[in-house]
Amino acid sequence: MEALKINLKHNRSSMVSYRVHIGDIGWQSWKSSGKMAGTTNQGRRIEAVQIKLTGTYAGLYDIFYRVHVAQKGWLGWAKNGETAGSTGISLRAEAIQVKLAKKGTVHADGKTASLKMPSLTYRGHVQYLDWQNAVGSGKTAGTTGRGYRLEALQIHLKDSAGKSGISYRAHVAGVGWQEWKHSGQTMGTTNQARAIEAVEIKLTGDLASYLDIYYRMHVSGIGWMGWAKNGASAGTTGGGINGEATEIKLAGKDTPVDTKGTPFKNYSQNTASKTASNPYPSRQNVDGDNYYEIPCTRFAWQKVYDTLGISLPAWGNGGQWAGSSKKQRLCGGKNGKGQQHCGMAGQRLWACGICNRGGRN
Repeated sequence: MEALKINLKHNRSSMVSYRVHIGDIGWQSWKSSGKMAGTTNQGRRIEAVQIKLTGTYAGLYDIFYRVHVAQKGWLGWAKNGETAGSTGISLRAEAIQVKLAKKGTVHADGKTASLKMPSLTYRGHVQYLDWQNAVGSGKTAGTTGRGYRLEALQIHLKDSAGKSGISYRAHVAGVGWQEWKHSGQTMGTTNQARAIEAVEIKLTGDLASYLDIYYRMHVSGIGWMGWAKNGASAGTTGGGINGEATEIKLAGKDTPVDTKGTPFKNYSQNTASKTASNPYPSRQNVDGDNYYEIPCTRFAWQKVYDTLGISLPAWGNGGQWAGSSKKQRLCGGKNGKGQQHCGMAGQRLWACGICNRGGRN
């Protein structure tokens, strides 16, 4: 539906007022009997309506109405100015029914007359930082550009009945996929120095019928990956790569969402047929703080192997890589920051020296 006219007059005077909620515009002004509410020739959908009686009819009658919504079907009956349809979800209204009844008439079917975007919040537990403050839909939980692992997540989303409207689970370093959690519960681990590497999130119950949930992971050495949705995997597995942050958002099933990019990569599948093995330890107490982490040399070696198919030798710690590659005539010039690069396969693999701060690998 794009536009709506309602006719109800007594002695040529309007006995009804109505307005519509339009996608990308919001609520229009109130219209009287016979006037057009909505738009034509603009390709804009009506999403919700409000109707109320005026004049002498307001004391004599009740007006009931309900809307048929895309992905959901007929919603419950609203009356006398209440909202029928959806707001903030981008679901189109496809049909409407309107009834006039004597004052006090009971006309209900137990269904919800209107839908709105539920409140989604989530927070991350981050290496060195503990639990962060909760953020809302589309915001970042975790950190980027600091190299801190995301260790746990809590997601809060409840349906109109107050029950959990979401299930989620994490793939944790050294553990694998955990069991499914529900609204408010913790996925991942705390005080175990284990990173979340991948997540799967899905809506449950009534919310799943008209909403999609999208999520993506910021991964160490890669950055933001593509958006996954509705229970698909986001992040990485099999490569021992830390997740650092996540973003989660809700959208109506009518809503177009840009999902460019690869949301998930399983490194173990890509390297199963290869015989070379990573010469660096999978976990190492690199800071002397009794927290065992993935050495950056292991990650760099694996990234070159997975991407280029090149099996590098064991070149020692990060501060020795540039010198070792130069001795083997694999290193080219320097960039503006004095960082040396590797000339193998025409690729520039920067050995920036950050890996060797304080002797850390």
